[in-house]
Amino acid sequence: MCRSSSLRTTFWLFRALVSGGFRPRVLTIEYNANFPLGANMSCTPESRTHAFDRAFGASLGAFGEVADETGYAIVQVVPGLDVVLVRRDVLSGLPTLPLSHFGPTCAGFPVHTPATAARKNELMDYTVWKQTGNMAQAQHAAREWLQSHPGIV
Repeated sequence: MCRSSSLRTTFWLFRALVSGGFRPRVLTIEYNANFPLGANMSCTPESRTHAFDRAFGASLGAFGEVADETGYAIVQVVPGLDVVLVRRDVLSGLPTLPLSHFGPTCAGFPVHTPATAARKNELMDYTVWKQTGNMAQAQHAAREWLQSHPGIV
C-alpha cells in the first residue's frame, strides 16, 4: 500500500469496493489478530499504512460486520494473517460457521510490537461509526475500549 492519505487500509478498500459494485466471489484480506473477537476495531479511513505495530487494519469482528453488511460470509481464517470471504450467493444457502468458531485460535493474541499513543489514536470502533456516522465518537469509543483493555494494542 502507498502512504498517500487519499488511499485507505485494506479494510476500507474492501468495504468501498464491494459496496460500490465490485463483487468478487472470493476475497482474502489481512486482518488484525491483536484484537479479541468482541472488539470491532478498525483504523480510521485516513490512517497510515501498517507501521509494524498493533494498530493496523481491522479486527476479525469488524470484518465480520462488513461481511454481513455487504453480502459476504467469512468462511475461513488463517490465524494471525488473513480472513477468507465468499459472496453469500455463491454459497447457495450453505451454512457458515459463526465468527465465534474462529476466535480461540484466530483472535486476541499479540502479533506485533505495541503501538504508540499517536498510532492508537488512529483506531476507531467500527460499530459506533456504523451506528452514528460520527468519526469522533467512534475514535472516542476506541480510546475507551483500549483503556479498559490495556496491553492489547
